[in-house]
Amino acid sequence: MAGFFGLFDFTKPGKGVDKDAPRLHPFFLFWALYWRKFSRLVLINFIYFVLLLPIIFIIYLTFNELLGFFELLPEISADTESGVVGIPGMLVIAILSGIYGSPVFLVLLLASAILYGPATCGFTYILRNYSREEHAWLSDFWSRAKSNFRQGLAIGLLEIAAFYVFVMNITLSGAGSPGGVMDWLLLVSRVLSVALFVIFLFMRHYLYLMVVTFDLKVSHIIKNAFFFAFIGLPKNVLCVVVELLICLALLATAGLFGGIIELVLSAFFLLSLGGFACVSLCYPVIRKYMLKDEPPDGSPPDEPPGEAPPEGVSA
Repeated sequence: MAGFFGLFDFTKPGKGVDKDAPRLHPFFLFWALYWRKFSRLVLINFIYFVLLLPIIFIIYLTFNELLGFFELLPEISADTESGVVGIPGMLVIAILSGIYGSPVFLVLLLASAILYGPATCGFTYILRNYSREEHAWLSDFWSRAKSNFRQGLAIGLLEIAAFYVFVMNITLSGAGSPGGVMDWLLLVSRVLSVALFVIFLFMRHYLYLMVVTFDLKVSHIIKNAFFFAFIGLPKNVLCVVVELLICLALLATAGLFGGIIELVLSAFFLLSLGGFACVSLCYPVIRKYMLKDEPPDGSPPDEPPGEAPPEGVSA
């Protein structure tokens, strides 16, 4: 791929890093790497967005329903004077609203659900390499999606199922109840659902990283991710904060210029920005406990390798 006016060219190496240059603080290193790989991150963001557009469409619908913005899809086109134009994802929703519920949309949604996990493997592989200051080709997105297809498919479907169960549980728990004991049971169910979903959010930061880094069974990947959800708690919380800030950015731009700003941010920038931030935060946790031949913090190779894995972590 020759690039467009010098941009998006995956066939030439990056600027490289002076081996004698002092190592930057992780925060400044992140931004240095982000801007160094900016055009390539924009491209893989767009590819990832297109592949997941049907799923993103459903997430936007679900999100808006949970916030009480609307209840039925026809209201999107029927009510343009009641502030509906300002709901999050208006333009994203409009893109597929014409075929929503049709066999064509169901086929696209099924294809997107199947491709979600493998595509996330390819996406994560490129982000991981960039965070390690290593090169990655555009073709690596597809080759990693193919080579990790079965693991990615299993974990992707698990993630979709977890999201579905969480939404259903929250929705049902929020419905009217007879009162008394049932109210308390529904409240406990909602609290447990939120707690388990937060743990799963922490786990997912490691699932795809382990898929593209190690040859492990899916059961071992899930078990390790569960331990890392607690071992790497400070970084996991920071990742969720980054993801929440991205959601707030989408909320803040909802409806601006007919939703174009929000669509541009989603399609070209925010997926790769959030993903790169979380990979940069969480990969060092995996490196510290599971990679014996790499220093745990980017220190020179002659220093001792990472710590022994905690009990329960499969190396």
